[in-house]
Amino acid sequence: MDALIFNSVEQMTSVVGLRAIIGEAVTVVKRSPLPVAHHSGNTLERVIARRRGMERRFVLKRFSIERDWIMRLTHDDAVRELALFRHGIYTRLPDTCYVPIIAAARDGSSWASLMADVTDGLAPADDAPIAAADLRRYLAQLAAVHARFLHDDSLLDPALGLSTVRDFALILSPRLVRDECAEGRGHAVLEAAQRGWRVFDEIAPPEVVQAIEHLERAPDPLLALIDHMPHTLVHGDFKTANLGAWPPVVPGEPASTHRTIILDWQDATYGPPLLDLGYFLAISALRLPVTKEAAIQMYRDALTACGYRYPQQTWQRDLDLGLLTGGALRLLWQKALGTQAQDPKLRQRQREEVRWWSTVVLRAGRWLT
Repeated sequence: MDALIFNSVEQMTSVVGLRAIIGEAVTVVKRSPLPVAHHSGNTLERVIARRRGMERRFVLKRFSIERDWIMRLTHDDAVRELALFRHGIYTRLPDTCYVPIIAAARDGSSWASLMADVTDGLAPADDAPIAAADLRRYLAQLAAVHARFLHDDSLLDPALGLSTVRDFALILSPRLVRDECAEGRGHAVLEAAQRGWRVFDEIAPPEVVQAIEHLERAPDPLLALIDHMPHTLVHGDFKTANLGAWPPVVPGEPASTHRTIILDWQDATYGPPLLDLGYFLAISALRLPVTKEAAIQMYRDALTACGYRYPQQTWQRDLDLGLLTGGALRLLWQKALGTQAQDPKLRQRQREEVRWWSTVVLRAGRWLT
């Protein structure tokens, strides 16, 4: 089915537009700001369509390269999250995945999306460990997406606007965030990253600090190795906050019978699948119910179950480089910042995280010499 595209947000969210989208009569449409923390800088609104005996809820997401630091720093002129929708990439995902975008509209020089409101199906927004079954399901879906698009040259189409691996790797690197803040282009995430890298410089082993500085200053050897790794559709922001089950799971019902929600494709990249795994393990570390090593094995087993056996001779090298590029380069600052938390247990957990990811940096560095 062709993607539903409108000429304006007003047209898309009108009584007539929503009737075309949902296939049901609508008599009243109400829009209101959605008070949800959204770290990219885009704006969200709740849209409610009503008629007697019926109410449907949606989320309107408006993209702005002026406000959105991710779009700006990854040179996203195409609004890639919606370019993937407009060009049918989401319809090619495994049937067990659910991206809730149902329509798109021109919004001045940019775009806006209309999504089904899947709030009730999202993973709980807290710091508690997720269920082992949910972790297994999320990693299975990630592997399924990766296997579906492995070596797919259609992703090279410039119209999709996918991020380069260079932008993906360096978006939160020390010098870049420092320069952005110094030039007055700060954002809460960039400012936190700047503070975090300062702490990292103070607490991390000197050889790890030097390795990060060298990688940022001279990334080409790393990027050259990555260029020879298997490539696929990389989500880029695969974390529990963007995941869930749809329809929402009823208590006592297995989530495995539901589709997996996957939100926020703004960081989508054509690159090695292990970039997604590295990022997921880094950003979701405190919510993992198993060790990172066990989660890595879950993902690898899931990839094999999808019909792709990662070459044994390059697995360890590619894993180390994926963990480095997707996890350490992007989020070691977050681990360092966490060592300053008031909660002593959290401080200790984050110190352990800094040590684990510092080991990754040194181990990966051996492949670059």
